[in-house]
Amino acid sequence: MYFIIDNNQLTYFNELFKEFSGIQIILPLPVYAEIVLRRNPKKSMEALQGHDLLFGMQIGDILSGIRDRSEKEICSFEPFLSMNTKEYARYLQSIFAEPTNEIISLARHIKDSNLLFCSRMRNNAVNFRKIKRDRKSSGAFKDKDRFDKMRDALESAPSFLEELIYNLITQEGKKKCTISSKAGLKDAVMSNPYLSRLFRSMLCYVFSISRMWTNQKYNYDPEEGRDDLTDILLPTYACDGDIIVTDDRKLKQHIKLLEPTGVVKGLSVHELLDN
Repeated sequence: MYFIIDNNQLTYFNELFKEFSGIQIILPLPVYAEIVLRRNPKKSMEALQGHDLLFGMQIGDILSGIRDRSEKEICSFEPFLSMNTKEYARYLQSIFAEPTNEIISLARHIKDSNLLFCSRMRNNAVNFRKIKRDRKSSGAFKDKDRFDKMRDALESAPSFLEELIYNLITQEGKKKCTISSKAGLKDAVMSNPYLSRLFRSMLCYVFSISRMWTNQKYNYDPEEGRDDLTDILLPTYACDGDIIVTDDRKLKQHIKLLEPTGVVKGLSVHELLDN
């Protein structure tokens, strides 16, 4: 079992380490960037020292990494930095030292990339609403106006998910992809547990900011300049049985929508200790 960490829980991690031996931690690079860019990152970094760490790749690198892979390679893809690379060593070393100008610059690049990605996802939400309006006015949209469950949403918008996957991986068709078929690319991606959670998370986010959920607590307006996706896409790095350690209400609700059977959970440190 791995713990995927959200930076709002790092100050409580020492309590968790006392109760759970041999903890394995996944630190997604977007979360790492948020830690580095804090006014005083030292205390947060100290909580990570001396523990097994896996660094989760940037979302943009995951998407570009899929592009040149075959169906078989996509099915076995894992969104983590290899421990045998200079990149991994550089990030790991930075946990034990004051952030250098190079590391701060890298963190800003990661953060800026995610903010740009947020903007693209808001555009996808606008596009989805337009498609739905057009289909409804022509009588082609026969489904519910709102969804109760993620399964309902997936069944109601299969072509939109296919387009979303293809456009994000190929940058709207500007980049060539080894799998040229949109349907084939979707099937390959959705057979991979990490990538399936990535794109289901994206779709879930699109529906939330499009106010498509029956339960209003899952709907919200995107905030310009706010990086919602660092949190919302944390399920990308989880496999069945893993726990996303967070106390973010929006993220917890998102995880329950995404994984209603609880194969991946969102729990705070104190909730983990209480259990």
